[in-house]
Amino acid sequence: MQRFQGVSKAMGLLEGPGGLGQGGAAATLGGESPEGGGKYEEYGYNAQLSERISLDRNIPDYRPKKCKLLTYPDDLPQISVVFIFVNEALSVILRSVHSVVNHTPAHLLKEIILVDDNSDSVELKYNLDQYVNKRYPGLVKIVRNSKREGLIRARIHGWNAATASVVGFFDAHVEFNTAWAEPILSRIKEERTRIILPAIDNIKYNTFEVQQYANAAHGYNWGLWCMYIIPPQDWLDRGDETAPIR
Repeated sequence: MQRFQGVSKAMGLLEGPGGLGQGGAAATLGGESPEGGGKYEEYGYNAQLSERISLDRNIPDYRPKKCKLLTYPDDLPQISVVFIFVNEALSVILRSVHSVVNHTPAHLLKEIILVDDNSDSVELKYNLDQYVNKRYPGLVKIVRNSKREGLIRARIHGWNAATASVVGFFDAHVEFNTAWAEPILSRIKEERTRIILPAIDNIKYNTFEVQQYANAAHGYNWGLWCMYIIPPQDWLDRGDETAPIR
């Protein structure tokens, strides 16, 4: 059963297990049409539904079987996780924060940095500050741009604020899963100049269903849009899903 906790209760947000969307399942609000209401126009997704889904919901572990058997060194480097946002729904940002805290070993997570690229939303000022200061004191930092800088400059501000030896940049509408950090940090420990791009499963904008993305390489078309493409043949021939796709 879902439960309200601490400062989240005053904001109408849910924490703890149970409730809508558990297991990454599609969720709806009673009487809601798929595209009606839900603050779609403001956010591009169903923010009204997001407010009724726990910040701590569990999602499916889609890792290949062999990945679940891997072990990692104890002396991995720490990571600073940087989220960039502008006018996101508060519940979506906080679910991203909760998921990274819930699924990252404490000794590996140095800090979480929220970079606000000059949002207009009032709740992303006082409410966000109040929540993270009370819920995650010392762990979550907020960097606020005095004017709209754009994604790349916002990332640079996050980089400048980070203190860990590894920095990860993410949108503020993702959900992390079991053992997401260890393989990334292990690869970087082997070679510190590596840039790792993890696989990120899709969250449906209208139902918040978590959908698995198949293993894929990443590339760009001539318009510089990021694309998921079929892995190279030599990777497929190896038959080892734990190997990095280069």
